[in-house]
Amino acid sequence: MKKSRQWKNYLQYIPIFLFALFLLGFSLWNVLSPDKDYSEVENRPLAQRPKPTVNTLLSNEFGERFDVYISDQFLFRDEWISAKSVFETGFGKLENNDILYGSDHYFFDKILSIDEKQFRRNLDYTQQFLTREQVQDKDVYFSLVPSSANILKEKLPTGFPMAPESSYLEEAHTQLGNAG
Repeated sequence: MKKSRQWKNYLQYIPIFLFALFLLGFSLWNVLSPDKDYSEVENRPLAQRPKPTVNTLLSNEFGERFDVYISDQFLFRDEWISAKSVFETGFGKLENNDILYGSDHYFFDKILSIDEKQFRRNLDYTQQFLTREQVQDKDVYFSLVPSSANILKEKLPTGFPMAPESSYLEEAHTQLGNAG
């Protein structure tokens, strides 16, 4: 009677042991897997394993870099990101990390405003270039490319506010069309 009760006490710890074993195995697999250089899903380079130095350890820079590295090199990362995107889309979420989900599987950068000061500077620099003596008698072609959201407005989520890009494009065309 005492032995069967003792076994029942041990049996209650089996799920905890299995879970700990799973975590240990997954962690080892994660650490021993080769690092990836680039994420095709996110279209960006991934963080590589940081090298610890005395300075980075003392300033906590190593810890911060290692955290980014682990996030970037997590096992099945691309699959987790894809699954997250599918669930969010299924629940009607319209955006993720400044990316808008448009209709027909289009994705758009979320542009709520345009840096007016930088726009004016770029316009002035372009106009200065076009009015230079070395350029005046040459054929110069200039293209100010609109964003995909400006071109494919019908694919944007309904009612989502975007920057008034068209007015800036018209202003640039008017101002630069007269240059040279």
